[in-house]
Amino acid sequence: MKSIATFKSPDSANVNITIEVHEKYNESDHGNPITIYEVVNSRKMPAFKGYINQVESTDGKKKWMSITALSREVDSLGNYKLTPKINEDGMFVDNSGKIVSNHNDAEQFYQKNKIDGKHFYIQKGVLTIKNNKAGTNELTSQTLLSIKVYGEEEAKYIKLTSSLAKTNPDENERNKIYNELSSFKQKNGTWATMFINKGHDFLRANGHEIREKKSSQYTAEKRDFNDNIPF
Repeated sequence: MKSIATFKSPDSANVNITIEVHEKYNESDHGNPITIYEVVNSRKMPAFKGYINQVESTDGKKKWMSITALSREVDSLGNYKLTPKINEDGMFVDNSGKIVSNHNDAEQFYQKNKIDGKHFYIQKGVLTIKNNKAGTNELTSQTLLSIKVYGEEEAKYIKLTSSLAKTNPDENERNKIYNELSSFKQKNGTWATMFINKGHDFLRANGHEIREKKSSQYTAEKRDFNDNIPF
């Protein structure tokens, strides 16, 4: 599927994540499909699918993007539970179908959470536009993105608590739950900055103010010395 945007956090960030945005399956779809690549504890995790949805406040003054994906199982330490791929003979195989010697070399699949026997989506993170340096009115050299990523258990809690609030017939109780949930969202999750490697026009088309980094006018051709010396 064609990639129309790529957002990436620095390798040294608290969250090492890359998001590829793809064209919509149908123009009437609410969001765009995405592929998410994560590095956790220096280990590249299997890619997984999700969606990016454009969201705005009721007054239309604020815009952000929501990242949703199927909920994945984690162990007591927060590590993803993975299942190695095996062939019909019970042998471990990689993503090309080649037999490998152990489960670590095999293609891995995430184990998914279920509610009432069904997989469910969670809000994995939130993306916002970053045009100013933190706490100032000073412009960044280019538009960046800020992402807040929720852990699987945090996102699962948000999902279940939100569902609980929606089904509560008592307005006061419902508002109380929403306020507690809002506080939980603010206190939890991990922030990171992301670069817009590709997709500036995609963001502009969704109503965001995007500035691209100006290319340097001081090029090698304009210098009075030769810096193309082989070493």
